[in-house]
Amino acid sequence: MAFSRDGQLSGHNSCNQFFGHYIQQGHQLQIATQGATMKACIDALVAQEAKLMQAISLVKHVNISNGKLNLMAANGDTLLVLTKHSG
Repeated sequence: MAFSRDGQLSGHNSCNQFFGHYIQQGHQLQIATQGATMKACIDALVAQEAKLMQAISLVKHVNISNGKLNLMAANGDTLLVLTKHSG
């Protein structure tokens, strides 16, 4: 997942790419996906993509711990843990 300075968001969720925007205020984070490519994929990866997109829609908070970006639900549960990709 890539967060650009202008509030745009993009990422790769197995077979497809998605895009949208985000608003961050302190530790609060709102993510709104706007679309995704629709490439054919095996069922297991389609299910994985659906779970990822569901998790992204629930993100309300963010923090950084041990060099990892933790995306969390409103109740504080960690939904996704992201590490920096150097490439």
